[in-house]
Amino acid sequence: NQQTQSTNRTKKRKSRKRDIRLLEIGAINTQLLDAAARIRTREEETDGSSKIITERVHRLQVHSIDIRSTNPRIHQMDFFDLPLPNSKQSLEIDT
Repeated sequence: NQQTQSTNRTKKRKSRKRDIRLLEIGAINTQLLDAAARIRTREEETDGSSKIITERVHRLQVHSIDIRSTNPRIHQMDFFDLPLPNSKQSLEIDT
């Protein structure tokens, strides 16, 4: 019974994974944006049938900003112009 409870706790921890939210300030390249967009496919067999599953490699939400951005994927803005989010808000950047 104790082993079952431990297994259930482990399953709950695994299912609660959230994305890491990252604000890159002074972005000089798009490596973090590329990492966040990277996906992999795998084949999973269930009940005698197989299906292809596509999933993200890294659980990242990246917002890259720079005061003088030359890349369209990096938002041009001053860090000091960002609003202060409260603890329950996520950072919203207008594109």
